[in-house]
Amino acid sequence: MLIKIKDQQGLGIIEIIVAVTLFVIVAVVGVATVAGSYSTNRLGTEETQATIFAQSGLDAVRSIKKQGWDTNFLITDCSGGCGLGLSGNSWVWSGTENTQGVFTRYITVSDILRDGSGNIVTSGGNLDPDTRRVESSVTWNFSPNRNNVLSLITYLTNYAKIIPVVGGWANPISQSVFDLTNSNSGNNNADAISLFYLSDFVFLGRTSSGGTELYAIDVSDLSAPDLCTNCQLELGGSVNDVKISGNYAYIASTSNSQELQIVNVSNPTSLNTAGVNTINLNNSNSGNNNSDAISLEISGNSLYMIRAGGNEFIEFNVSTPTSPTIVGTDNDITGTPTDMVVVGGYAFITSTDNNAELQVVELSSRNVVGTLNLNEGNNAADALSIVYAGNDRILVGRDTSQAPELYSINISSPTSPTIADTAEIVDSAIDLSFGNELIFIATDNNSSDLLIIDGSDLDNISDISLLTPALGFLNVSNSPQKILYESLLDRLFIASSSDNNELEIIRPQ
Repeated sequence: MLIKIKDQQGLGIIEIIVAVTLFVIVAVVGVATVAGSYSTNRLGTEETQATIFAQSGLDAVRSIKKQGWDTNFLITDCSGGCGLGLSGNSWVWSGTENTQGVFTRYITVSDILRDGSGNIVTSGGNLDPDTRRVESSVTWNFSPNRNNVLSLITYLTNYAKIIPVVGGWANPISQSVFDLTNSNSGNNNADAISLFYLSDFVFLGRTSSGGTELYAIDVSDLSAPDLCTNCQLELGGSVNDVKISGNYAYIASTSNSQELQIVNVSNPTSLNTAGVNTINLNNSNSGNNNSDAISLEISGNSLYMIRAGGNEFIEFNVSTPTSPTIVGTDNDITGTPTDMVVVGGYAFITSTDNNAELQVVELSSRNVVGTLNLNEGNNAADALSIVYAGNDRILVGRDTSQAPELYSINISSPTSPTIADTAEIVDSAIDLSFGNELIFIATDNNSSDLLIIDGSDLDNISDISLLTPALGFLNVSNSPQKILYESLLDRLFIASSSDNNELEIIRPQ
């Protein structure tokens, strides 16, 4: 019998080497992947911890600033870096840095420069004494050869600064004017009656009289305002009020077929080709077809309008500006509404009703929920203007009478406003503006059309005097129709009835 024996051989040396090599490669790749994943996760964790540490530094600096701008915040030079510490329950500057585990934090505070338009620049501007750049930086060694840095930056302002009305605004001067003529606007005689400032442009509204009614005037150089050829738009109807939100200007018009006009102003230099959307307020949707729109306020996606008749208070949904819709109306307002400001959930409206010159509308219900009779000294003078002055105070201006024309009103209880104080200014308070604790008043007195009052204490305005430095004066050409103070620029813009300077820019001396 023949028996075949199969030849059996073990793995050769080459096969073993190949197998070991493959194993080593796979192992190395696996270890590298795991190590890389661990490193990435660790870096993310440490960056989160560093961010929290940096943010807590900014929060502490804000606390120091609130204790006193000069006495606490700026008392220590932190241009090269400062640390923080606690004194009792209050944050204070302490040392040059803080450590927390592997992290080191230091705070730097640096000056701010602004150009002529109020924009922050890195060089060539003027020092802003009431703004500082604060940077909270955290460093740590992620590895012996890798140092990481994370920084958070904020800007702090001396918003609580009281500006005494001496020197500067006690002696206001005209910085520049702009004249709308037949050649640049189509009409030399139409009054400017409304305005809004946005990003180096003043949007100026005029009465309807054959020319264009809306203008985008370039005021990037406050000493030389300019109007380009395409920076105007024919609307039809007088522009009683203009407010801007996002890329759209909302206009209260006297046109009986388009009382609300919405204009795309994303490109002011091509305003003449801007798209315009309108709403016609007629008998069926608002109770009257012939009442002029007077004033507007915007809050979120809601726009509120007052008008001279029909349902005087109207709410619009402008979440899609190109397709506005009427949400609801109200006809509870007595007298003719003249001006409006929205504060919180309420609209405060001035009126010609001599028993309710101030009326309060609750926005959620659109109902009048409170009134105030401004009857000190005279019960027959109409309320003309209103502005919010912060700290639960509004200011109301009245027609001239042998009684106070300026009222400071406490609205801490919105449905039950009370008079905090009054001031006799002799003339009608056509319009009001407020900023930096200054009250700006447009009057109908041809020798002192503009008054500036110290508004640092709105519960005590009755002791102002035309003979003291507490009040600044300026005679502007013809009565100013609308005024707007821009605190960042420290400038007052005036829409005037003058045929030679429809826009005037006022600055402190």
